[in-house]
Amino acid sequence: MITTTDLMITADTMAAHLAGSMGNPTLVAIQSIANFYWGTSGARTASCSPLRLFRQAPHADWPDVGTART
Repeated sequence: MITTTDLMITADTMAAHLAGSMGNPTLVAIQSIANFYWGTSGARTASCSPLRLFRQAPHADWPDVGTART
């Protein structure tokens, strides 16, 4: 099902990792204190270039991630 999409939007889940490994463009919402594999800053990750990260600001709510502009 992932390969049938033009763009996948998801939280930090197994689906995000699978889509990235398949080369599918994916937007990923991650917590302000993210897992080590996402790094500490930036909208891209070196290990999986099709993923674009939307980071939750420290002490912020999730709506900020949904309205982020880059």
